[in-house]
Amino acid sequence: MRYRCLIVDHLAQLRREMPVRVLVAMPGNVGDQLIWAGTNDLLAAAGVSPRPLPAGEVHATVARDECLVIPGSGALTAIWHEWLPRLVADAADRFARVVILPSQFDATVPVVAAALSRPNVFAFAREPRSFNRIRRFGRAALAFDPALFAERLPGTRPAPPARAASARLIAFREDPASLLAAHGCRPNPRVNHDIGRLAPDLDGFLAAVQTVDEVVTDRLHVTVAAAMSGRRVRYIDPHDHKISTYVAFVFRNELGDRIRPCSVDWLLEHGLVDREARPCGSR
Repeated sequence: MRYRCLIVDHLAQLRREMPVRVLVAMPGNVGDQLIWAGTNDLLAAAGVSPRPLPAGEVHATVARDECLVIPGSGALTAIWHEWLPRLVADAADRFARVVILPSQFDATVPVVAAALSRPNVFAFAREPRSFNRIRRFGRAALAFDPALFAERLPGTRPAPPARAASARLIAFREDPASLLAAHGCRPNPRVNHDIGRLAPDLDGFLAAVQTVDEVVTDRLHVTVAAAMSGRRVRYIDPHDHKISTYVAFVFRNELGDRIRPCSVDWLLEHGLVDREARPCGSR
């Protein structure tokens, strides 16, 4: 609760100091929509009614007495940094303040470090590893991912009674963040349904999770949605231990055995991945 209060209090203070805009129309997969929904709910809890600013319009906006709030993201890392770091730096030239809500960071990437070095950029990290990477900039804090506060998530309910073993969702990513290829494997195309890429919208994404008993995935926000919906989760980390560092910080021991890592051998044994490697696709 204190991590939620930290963000809400910070946003409420911003509202008292200056007008607030929130970045919208950002690139991202369907799982990112859970972050955006949680961001809107946090802003409402803080009494902030921000003006939306599409990402494509930042370069044409000058608002030096306002703050731009950027929803949490994974687009400030070694794998994904194609557009957001430059947008942050551009926004720092155009706004009084830029606040990045809890995100994953890798400040060894020069363009990420350059953006976070701006004196009017304040960044929240969503897990300790990212916080330790950015704390040297002096304008950083540790807080929970906005996705956790999306009102459409039911919260960490008890797991539902088990049904048939077939009531399982397999949702592996097929992009450069996947580490399956490094193990000489790929998702089994006969069973894999990457809802982070294929779900039609956030409602479809959540429905796919909430109508099964168990989820097996390497997508972070599939893990989050499943855990918060009372489902059992088996996960394998993508790049940079993205899920395990998040789970250790956010869920700790609260959910017991509901969230468990699994091995490539386990995935092979259950026919969820194939040994045939193939090139990763695009994000």
